[in-house]
Amino acid sequence: SSSEFARYPRPVGTMGNSCCAGGESVTAEVTGPEAGRSTSANPAQVGGANRASAGGGKKAGGLCSVPDELIEKYKGMKMKRQLRYVVCTINMESMEVVMEKEGAPSATYDDFAACLPEKECRYGLVDFEYKTSDGRPQSRVVFFFWTPDACENPKSKFVFAQCKEILKKNLEGIAFEVQATERSELTPDKVLEKVAGMHAKSCTYG
Repeated sequence: SSSEFARYPRPVGTMGNSCCAGGESVTAEVTGPEAGRSTSANPAQVGGANRASAGGGKKAGGLCSVPDELIEKYKGMKMKRQLRYVVCTINMESMEVVMEKEGAPSATYDDFAACLPEKECRYGLVDFEYKTSDGRPQSRVVFFFWTPDACENPKSKFVFAQCKEILKKNLEGIAFEVQATERSELTPDKVLEKVAGMHAKSCTYG
């Protein structure tokens, strides 16, 4: 839809640090049997498997469920630019997609990339900003599928691959996807190739 296309960025001077660097992002780490519980000071901002079960997370295909809260976060990112990024994992016990980390509007794409673990799979949504050759600011919401070569858990790779399309179907309007298995595939130039196509070389990140 047209809402996914050119949108003007926020005022200069609002860029900040990431959740990984102690910035304004909201973070909830997910580990072990407690996966999905928010450790944020504000649990209303980060949802998990328990909330998805209690709040009626959507199911599609029966393989995994997607929490309604994530769908609303995506809409807020796409329509109102309320977040820079969202990082998601899967609770392997409940087979539910879990929101793990969020980046405030002041965060950057580099902050998002730095939050992806070296040896674990993740999904991501990023409001990616760039400029055209004539200096016009643009932004696109991009879906990321991170399956690092260093991941030693074949079950995790399989489950993430199988649930990817289910997640995307629940996030209506996803037009751009980046699949990466190593850091070199996460550079801003690689993302520009996806969102700007043949015009990527004349565009600049940021």
